[in-house]
Amino acid sequence: MEEGFHFITLYLEEFTYTGIFLVLVLAGFGLPFPEEIVLVLSGYLAFLNYTKFHLTLFVTLSGVLIGDIALFLFGKKWGKVILKHHRLEWLFTRRRLARARRFFFKYGRRTIFIARFLSGIRAPVYLTAGTIGMKSKNFVVMDALAAVISVPFFVFIGYFFGEDIDRVIRIVRRTEYFILILLLILGILLYLKVRSAKGQGKEDNNGGDVRG
Repeated sequence: MEEGFHFITLYLEEFTYTGIFLVLVLAGFGLPFPEEIVLVLSGYLAFLNYTKFHLTLFVTLSGVLIGDIALFLFGKKWGKVILKHHRLEWLFTRRRLARARRFFFKYGRRTIFIARFLSGIRAPVYLTAGTIGMKSKNFVVMDALAAVISVPFFVFIGYFFGEDIDRVIRIVRRTEYFILILLLILGILLYLKVRSAKGQGKEDNNGGDVRG
């Protein structure tokens, strides 16, 4: 395991649930440590029996949502000042902010759902959402829907593949778009299934009319 990841693992082992929660809240503000890796390591701690699996799920989900909501509210109050501050350009770069605005223009509030699976623009998107005055209810709903999918996914990976944690971390670092692609595929399959069911229903109704 890389030195940085080994350090954070030792920290999480020492402070367990409190450590997991705090790191995830800080990661929500865009600090340079991937949230997905923290989630995988949290599952790994459950694999090692340092923590209870179900409680780990609750703590990780809470930390992620609170971090996201805090950043969003921060953006509502101080976002315009932050985005213009030269000392924070390393965190909220012009490139990331430009990508965030393009996502909002193209997808609207669905951007919040999509951004949860894209670590590179997640923090800028959430900060921008607050800055442009997005309704808090819409933000929380879209973020929570995405979080209940993404958070358990990464925790499960760390738990079930704990014996090969180094390889898991390497794969997760390279596959930022994997879950988003998977969700799109599942969405298409669900749409086709619903459409097929509706078509079958129409055929049955037409058949009933003929027999009548």
